[in-house]
Amino acid sequence: MSASSKTVKEFIARSKSYIQRNDYLRTLKALCQALELLQGSQIFGRERFEVNVLLDEALRDLSGMKQIKRVFPQGIHYEKGQEKALWRTLTRMHDKLEAAIEKLRVEKIRSQKLELDEMLIKAQEFLVKKEPLEARKLFRKASELYPEEKNLPVDIGNRLMMAGLFVEALEYFKRGMEVDSSDPRPYQFSIICHEAVGELDKAEEVVKETLRRFGGNESIYLRMAKLALQKRQWSEAYDAVAQVLQINPTNQDGMKILKQVGPRIFGAGFDPAKSIPGKAPRGGGEAAPTAPARAPGAPIKLEL
Repeated sequence: MSASSKTVKEFIARSKSYIQRNDYLRTLKALCQALELLQGSQIFGRERFEVNVLLDEALRDLSGMKQIKRVFPQGIHYEKGQEKALWRTLTRMHDKLEAAIEKLRVEKIRSQKLELDEMLIKAQEFLVKKEPLEARKLFRKASELYPEEKNLPVDIGNRLMMAGLFVEALEYFKRGMEVDSSDPRPYQFSIICHEAVGELDKAEEVVKETLRRFGGNESIYLRMAKLALQKRQWSEAYDAVAQVLQINPTNQDGMKILKQVGPRIFGAGFDPAKSIPGKAPRGGGEAAPTAPARAPGAPIKLEL
């Protein structure tokens, strides 16, 4: 970095700005950068005089900071030619302060993790004892105290869901989606909860949103098929289970659904063992002529 008077002045100006914010680390860092440039620099005459004035002002402001007073009760003084010694002093101070701050940060995180774990364990005990109100109070307190914990909403929601509190769990899964939209778990769990309370349309909406966000897979297509089956949407159930069996022909749940909806789409002669799941004909008729014959090696193209 060029040791021009302009650059040195900029670092000193930054340090004074950080002093106003009570930012010890950045103040020391900026002053160290200014002093490092001054060492052996070719800044002389009026420019050097101006730099020294600004540096004296910054050091006087630094000496007035609470933590610095404890270390240097008489203040920090600078004389021309002592740039290197002062740089070493401030660098050591910066490094020690940085290490102390990091230690406190780690200790705080450990303490918070321990407190959070204790709250979750206590809440879980209330759930086991069939005291959901007390459990929910602790869960809400935990979520309010630790909003930075990205996985916490899904963790709480899962605990509530496993305890049969599906409506309450949905609140946390919704928050989980907001906190981390790249996590598929709150979407998957929300589908289960909506189904459990009979909200099949809402479950279907979440299924479609999951499909848009994360793409299709065996699990989500099977969920779509089960939902359509419950809603007696035979064509939709057939199309979804066809996707399941295209991915995994041995999926037993998929075969069960196929056996239920196949005859409604293609008629009583439908034989899943001899037929390939194709696109259900549009129009929603209960029966169509016969199932398409298997075409060895022919790809299945479906449009959901």
